[in-house]
Amino acid sequence: MKNLAMLALVATGISFASCNNETKTKGETPGEHLDHTLETVDSTTSAIEDHTHDHISDAEAKVNQAKADLDAAVKKGDKEAQESAQKALDEAKSAWEKTKNAVSNTAEKVEHGVSKAAEKTGNALERAADKTGQAIDKAVDATGKAANKTGEAIDKKVDQTKKNLEN
Repeated sequence: MKNLAMLALVATGISFASCNNETKTKGETPGEHLDHTLETVDSTTSAIEDHTHDHISDAEAKVNQAKADLDAAVKKGDKEAQESAQKALDEAKSAWEKTKNAVSNTAEKVEHGVSKAAEKTGNALERAADKTGQAIDKAVDATGKAANKTGEAIDKKVDQTKKNLEN
């Protein structure tokens, strides 16, 4: 049970860390940040699935062993062993239910964390796209102004050349 509680705590910590992780490596684009986040989520999810599968298998094995012990006690007709085995079976089933609930809660928290991380990364991509669009607009405006100035300078030169030719 301690391991299961630790698993839930670690998974919760990872999901919250992914939600609040706003740092990024120098020069990392929002797309690269998203890729990095998804890789981290995939590896963490795999580790959690493996650990969870082990806990589920252990809980299932304990339930099966408790059932076998109860069946053996019933066959022997040993009332004391039967009561003890029934108690062990009830405890194993309770642990099994707690494990399933913890796995479900952990999965929901991880999913929530992934959704938040994807949302934040999407927002960062939108902001980056907006800034890029604004920079392009400024560059186009500056280029247009420079082209107009160059055109005006050429017009003046042409006018001056015409005047010089006329004289």
